[in-house]
Amino acid sequence: MKKLLLLLLLVPLLAYGQTIDTAKVAVWYEAKYNNGVEDVALTTSREVLEIGNKYTCYYSWDNKLYNDYMDSICKANPNEDIISVITSAANATNSLSRDYKIYKCLFNDSLTYFNSIWKRHFKYEQGFPVNDWRLAEGDTTILSMPCNKASLDLHGRHWTVWYTTEMPISDGPWKLKGLPGLIMKASESEGIFSFNCVGIDKITKPIEFESKRAYNTNPKRFEDELKKFRRGQTEYVFRQSKIPHTPGLWKNEKSYTPCLIEFY
Repeated sequence: MKKLLLLLLLVPLLAYGQTIDTAKVAVWYEAKYNNGVEDVALTTSREVLEIGNKYTCYYSWDNKLYNDYMDSICKANPNEDIISVITSAANATNSLSRDYKIYKCLFNDSLTYFNSIWKRHFKYEQGFPVNDWRLAEGDTTILSMPCNKASLDLHGRHWTVWYTTEMPISDGPWKLKGLPGLIMKASESEGIFSFNCVGIDKITKPIEFESKRAYNTNPKRFEDELKKFRRGQTEYVFRQSKIPHTPGLWKNEKSYTPCLIEFY
């Protein structure tokens, strides 16, 4: 019966491009992450959690602007040289920094994750271990709201977060959710991924399920595929495009850290 109920709650998510809810609140985060294996400085991204009555959607606002810009260039019918530049492996890597959308149901522990690797789109559904949070001593104030501390071990990473019960929404950035309030700040123990709330707005905006058709996969298979791309972007593009090439020709190509890589 429980599995049937979960399936029924996920039914609205099955139609690509469908409006599934209306967002009433936008929570803005400054995300910082390590993008390159040898990079010292962290990359910064503006990201947003749009909250409706039934669902939330989390994505990179900067990446949305990037994709909109690329779409506008392509619609202008540029010449082949420009197309080659904007679709290069390097640009594909930059856009991959935060090319995900995460839809979470507010009534259970389910989420649906979308991401793209070059021109291929992937989707998987995943539960969240809501009861694994550990409340901790400590308090702080973020955006004039008192916050409490909690921690969680999730998919091979240890997270420390601050949440506020003044916004009783059991959600937060990325996949994080399950506390009795909105997660305002989160960081993992290695210091290479973090989220910090920088603003909250009232909005009226449809939450639309991702319109791109995607391969159904699971978290581990997706992480493995993302690692392949990050280790050798040019060869990955040639292989997926079925372009004849010599394997290993780009051995010195820069390797990247898969964004928010998890361990399964």
